[in-house]
Amino acid sequence: MSGTGVSLLNRLAWEFRLQRRYYFWTVGLIVSVVWLSLLLFMNEAARERWLPVIIFADLSNIGLLFIAGMLYLERRQGTLFAMAVTPVSPGAWYLQKLVCLTVLTTACAVALALFASLSASWVYLLPATILTAALFTCCGFLLALPFDGIMNYFLAMAVCLAVLNLPLFAYFGVIDSPLMWLLPTQPALLALSGSLQGMPAMQFVLTVSILLLWVVALYLLGVRRFRDYLALRPQA
Repeated sequence: MSGTGVSLLNRLAWEFRLQRRYYFWTVGLIVSVVWLSLLLFMNEAARERWLPVIIFADLSNIGLLFIAGMLYLERRQGTLFAMAVTPVSPGAWYLQKLVCLTVLTTACAVALALFASLSASWVYLLPATILTAALFTCCGFLLALPFDGIMNYFLAMAVCLAVLNLPLFAYFGVIDSPLMWLLPTQPALLALSGSLQGMPAMQFVLTVSILLLWVVALYLLGVRRFRDYLALRPQA
């Protein structure tokens, strides 16, 4: 393996150690157990209806909170701005956070589906879950970057979730509008529900492709804003 590959693996391993040190996996497990307990009280029909929504909610809350928590911890410890004198680029730093937090949130969602669903199509569910987890992590990073205070972030997060959760109205048949496709969460929720309730292959591929484009676009936007942020605040 090349030196670059070894360095990347070492950085990813360090990220997982940080997650364990900050109890991210413990919190994720507790949240997943709470959701699972709720699901197990439902009958089979209700569980099939609500499982995509609960997985969606699990990914959104964990994704938005954990990336913000990691960002604030590294900002407080001063390691965030140490990148100015290290060979790790802002894009590489952000990517390793994105990969590791996506693994964590995906593991929580997969555990829910594993224990609560007998009809999940894992060929569909894994890419849908991974991309949805990455989507919310990217959204959380973009949202958290301008805020120095965690309480201000919580207010912004509540507003963000109110907008990102609008496709739930379409899912439950309250509002049926093509305008929902302007939101990145519309293909995410549709892919999750199709993975658990069935969806034609071509429709799933199209839905996941749109979701992938959103993830890539938000990641690239995040890298650009992160570089601007570090350039403007090198001494923070």
